[in-house]
Amino acid sequence: MRSKNLSCKFHWSLIRKDLTRFWPVWGSYLAIWLMILPIPMLTSYSGTESYSDLVVSIHRLLTRTGGETALVMAAIYGGLSAFAVWSYLYQSRSASLFHALPVTRETLFCSHFTAGLGFLLVPNALIAVITYLCQMSLGYFDPTQILCWLAVICLESLLFYALGTLAAMCTGNLPTMPVLYGLINFAVVVYESLLTEFSTQLYWGVSSQPLKLIFLSPFIQLAQTSCYVNESTPVALDGVYTTWETMRFYSPDFLVMLCLYALAAVALVFCSLLLYRRRTTESAGDVIAFDFLKPIAKYCFAFGCALVLGWIFEEVIFPASTGVLTRIFCCCLGGAIGYIAAVMLLKKSFRVFQFKKMAGLLVLWVVICGLFMAFESDLFGVESKVPRLGELTEATLYSDYDLQLTQPQDMDKVLELHRAILDNKDALEDYERYNSVPYDGGYCYVRINYYYEDGTTLRRSYNLPCGEQELADPASPAYKLSAIMSDPQRLVDNHLPPKDAVIESIQLNLYGDQIRLAAGEPFALNYSNHCYVDSAHTSLLLNALEEDIRAGRLCAWNGRNAAKFYDHLFTIEFNYDRPATHNLSQTVTVLENAEIYHPTTQAVDYETKMASEWKSVEVYSFDDPKSTMNLLVQLGYLTSIPSVLDGEVPNG
Repeated sequence: MRSKNLSCKFHWSLIRKDLTRFWPVWGSYLAIWLMILPIPMLTSYSGTESYSDLVVSIHRLLTRTGGETALVMAAIYGGLSAFAVWSYLYQSRSASLFHALPVTRETLFCSHFTAGLGFLLVPNALIAVITYLCQMSLGYFDPTQILCWLAVICLESLLFYALGTLAAMCTGNLPTMPVLYGLINFAVVVYESLLTEFSTQLYWGVSSQPLKLIFLSPFIQLAQTSCYVNESTPVALDGVYTTWETMRFYSPDFLVMLCLYALAAVALVFCSLLLYRRRTTESAGDVIAFDFLKPIAKYCFAFGCALVLGWIFEEVIFPASTGVLTRIFCCCLGGAIGYIAAVMLLKKSFRVFQFKKMAGLLVLWVVICGLFMAFESDLFGVESKVPRLGELTEATLYSDYDLQLTQPQDMDKVLELHRAILDNKDALEDYERYNSVPYDGGYCYVRINYYYEDGTTLRRSYNLPCGEQELADPASPAYKLSAIMSDPQRLVDNHLPPKDAVIESIQLNLYGDQIRLAAGEPFALNYSNHCYVDSAHTSLLLNALEEDIRAGRLCAWNGRNAAKFYDHLFTIEFNYDRPATHNLSQTVTVLENAEIYHPTTQAVDYETKMASEWKSVEVYSFDDPKSTMNLLVQLGYLTSIPSVLDGEVPNG
């Protein structure tokens, strides 16, 4: 029975009927949560030695099960509950029976919706009470964390049950409902990911782009958001060891996000009610229950098939192709398959090959061609985008080594380099994509990462020719890159430990079968042969290395080191600590997240492990680093330089 005005009431007989008819849904949900939460709490924590360990363990269990576990359970059983209570809409006989009852559509909706939501909320409340009783039996009486768990699981249940209800209202076909429910949760991320994949293949220099519409896929958004934070409190033990009571709490950002999703869920419930009031009984059996939704569903399905099947066709049929025409052909073929399938499902007939019914396919092909041509021509300004200096907090430049720049004058040089690359786009793009321009000097790889004040990141990567002609031209990108990367102080900072570092060890690793160590018994060397520099010689070696680096005889950037790979003769590796740069509580938090920290272990050991850093210097020629080579020979680590160069093998 339809009503002119909203008249939301509850029909307790309908609610009771749903509870008794679909008891396997809420029964299995309750049984699974019993095995996940209260039973493991009793069996695992009953023998905990200390009260602090018990509290830490309970907090860890509640936040872990209230995060990933609760999300999966809410997503599965939210859709299953909606599928159960609205299943009568998918058969003409049952739909006619319910709609012939002397109750309004609003009463039917409120009664069935309440029953389905009760499948989730009532077991959640029971689990919370049982868990609290188990917690009290162990000697811990604070209910705060359990109440937080209950709030999280109830909000997630409301969200996914509302999504399931919306999917149920939009279709009249039994198999279509779970498919539509899955599409509501994942379709936006899949569409955007595939569009990003195609666009980055067409955009020059763009290796990745952030997904901006992920919030429209609640499951993915919640799964990627950390649901908890750790707070550590130091406790002295016998004045020697330091233990940490690391309490795990729900993240405020996660709770705020859940509340926003809950508000969106309430709006979706209201939309579902409006759809239910307009829904006709005759729509039972239709793939889409409303005429105004059919064109939207048809084109969304066809466009999704264009992206998914287009990507598959390109990988299978044209695996080596990189052209835009190939991608357009594959996506148009996939779109045609999706469009024809959608029309057949909506019309419930295979006789759909008429011009009137296929006219929309031409529109779809025009949209696909226009979209890919917009990518190719950079209509949206993605390739040509260069940040403004005032927007940035940091710029990272990589070419042979990483360079982090935070000063405005340094970041401005990176922006100038980026603009020079874009100004030479035509020649560089031909060189990178088709290798059609011969460069006798080879190439170098450069990656630029910009970090904005709002927390977003812009990444670009290019291959630049770096022959002698390019390195001598002040207007070329290779020259500007060399001016940044060849700064002596930056080379010293990148390859050598900082001045305040505590050197643990310096290791010489020699490569090749003609090179001999003078320290120790000589033997033919391979990739595993090494020796350690005496700690008394540390400062001497560091000074010699710095002298060679500043003089341009060692670690000099010439744009072609990246092509050498492992052709160096030997490396000098530094292992060192910088304890002043690490906070012990932050260290424990990192280890706690990695679940390799135990509060009864000496925290000082973890600080040492986390503070350890490593750098190396690679030597490609014995002729250049004169100060370093002379010192190694003088201190007795290597044989004389001429004997090594001539391939002479000393007899020891």
